[in-house]
Amino acid sequence: MKSTILFCFAFFFSLLAHAQLIGETTVCPDTQYPYFYATTRPYWTMSYTVIDGYGNVQPTGTTCYIRFPNDQPKKPRILTRISWADGTTSYDTSGVITVLAIGNPIAYTTMTKSFPCSFRGATTITINGVPRGDFYDVTNDAGWPMTRVSANQFTMDINSGAEGTVTLSARNDSCNRTRSETVRIARPKPSLGAITGPSVVCDNSSQTFTVPPFPDAVSYTWNADNANVRINGQAPPVTTTGAGGNSVQISSVGGIYQASISVTASGECGNSNTTAKTVGTGTPPIDFISGFARNGIIFNGGASYEFSVAPPANNGTILDIEWDVIGGTIEDYYNNKRMIYVRMNNVSNPTFPGSVSMYVKWKNECGWSTALNRTGRLSSSGGNTFMASPNPANNYLNIEMSGTTATIEKTAGVQDASDIILYDMYYKEIKRMKLSHGATRAVMDVQNVKEGTYILQITNGKEKQSKVVIISHSL
Repeated sequence: MKSTILFCFAFFFSLLAHAQLIGETTVCPDTQYPYFYATTRPYWTMSYTVIDGYGNVQPTGTTCYIRFPNDQPKKPRILTRISWADGTTSYDTSGVITVLAIGNPIAYTTMTKSFPCSFRGATTITINGVPRGDFYDVTNDAGWPMTRVSANQFTMDINSGAEGTVTLSARNDSCNRTRSETVRIARPKPSLGAITGPSVVCDNSSQTFTVPPFPDAVSYTWNADNANVRINGQAPPVTTTGAGGNSVQISSVGGIYQASISVTASGECGNSNTTAKTVGTGTPPIDFISGFARNGIIFNGGASYEFSVAPPANNGTILDIEWDVIGGTIEDYYNNKRMIYVRMNNVSNPTFPGSVSMYVKWKNECGWSTALNRTGRLSSSGGNTFMASPNPANNYLNIEMSGTTATIEKTAGVQDASDIILYDMYYKEIKRMKLSHGATRAVMDVQNVKEGTYILQITNGKEKQSKVVIISHSL
């Protein structure tokens, strides 16, 4: 609670016959009134303080002027501090002072403070007996017509979608004072809900996509960031009108395999927010095999390798993945066929080391994708292999090479150092380090790698070897 305390000092000797505080005991708010203390006893100074309420005290010569504001916790009093000529100090307290303060109109008003942006009509505002209020008035800054029904009741015709501020006023005639308070009238705009529809649209077919009806919508504008998408058979953007405009048919003519479908509604409330949904279109081809990133890689005959694919996100549900390996045998599948283990064929004639060919394709709701084909060579030299331990690993991975140096087709610019790369299961690179030429051991710090399953790959020229490793910090 804030209290205004200002002091007024009067330096004079009073010769009046009786000690008392002189001044008004019933006052109007925000008006200055004079007060002074009368006594026959000699004194040096006097000071005045408002207690039990608020008051602004200002000295003017031998008289104190006090202004009392509207809001008072209870009836204020005036405390007088007197420093007597004999060196003693005493205090005197006045009786209560009644401030004819006007009550806060908002606290005594019944009204609705929020309307839907589409609302059009009249609302009633009633002011019920503001203390010391003799006359009431209501205005607004939105241009809404106001009608006085009675001395304390009004109707306001909300005839537009604008927001506005209503001003409530109460007047006290005896003090010729008016107190006004403002209330904000909110017109909240509803949110356009989420788009519903399938996660994939197949080529040469259409699917229904719907957004919840927007209140008093006049039209809906649908759009897509994929030029091969059609909305109700037309290239986007497309504006639909009427009550059924919140539902459209979306199709794809092929090509780009993903689209963001968006929609905005327009009506009496103006434009809504934009809501969007990412969908797949058709069946995109797989364009990368982890462990067989390009043609020409040399694999060691008789050795086992790991290969994986990461079908594109937001392109429907992966229903199946089909692998075919010529020159090796698939030993096992992992992660719903996204990863396979392949043992390469032994090479019978070192002069003609043989070849390996791999095909992979995947299936979603729209059918099978085209197959990705990679070709490489088989070597009879035995090649380098590596071990990763511990697996699962907590903070560090120990990598140890073994075997003989593999036969690698070196081209200009290929370095002797090997790359050690840690990928996640979608073949996103997480960490990378170098293994110098001739080195057989390395340690990778994985303290800051999130727990999960990863692919550890060692690459030297065209030769790559991969292993699945697990990071678990709870070990």
